[in-house]
Amino acid sequence: MPKDGKTDLLVTADMLVEDIDFRLDWTTPEFQGHKALAVSLSDIAAMGGKPVWSLLSMGVPETLWKTDFVDRFYEGWFALARNINVELVGGDVSRTPDKVVIDSIVGGEIEKGRAILRSTAKPEMRSS
Repeated sequence: MPKDGKTDLLVTADMLVEDIDFRLDWTTPEFQGHKALAVSLSDIAAMGGKPVWSLLSMGVPETLWKTDFVDRFYEGWFALARNINVELVGGDVSRTPDKVVIDSIVGGEIEKGRAILRSTAKPEMRSS
């Protein structure tokens, strides 16, 4: 997606659903926060781009809403975001009936025409 004459925008979205993509009894909220950002960052890296911003939306069941789960989740998320200089520009947190649901969107940039896409990727192509 063109940004200007020199730069293309990259956008990726990943959804993580409790008991499908992760189990709360096998991980910590901090690790899950880290993972939520990392899965989208890896898509930007695979395209050869530099991540710039993120949107994060999360649904949390009432049983976790009343705990420190959300704060600890964000601790893990922001630890990774600070390390790679990605800014959280928006999102939402809401309650869900019984499972944690996370939607992670990351936007990045790459030199115009240099994005490595699934349709054009070749084994010899490597992101730098």
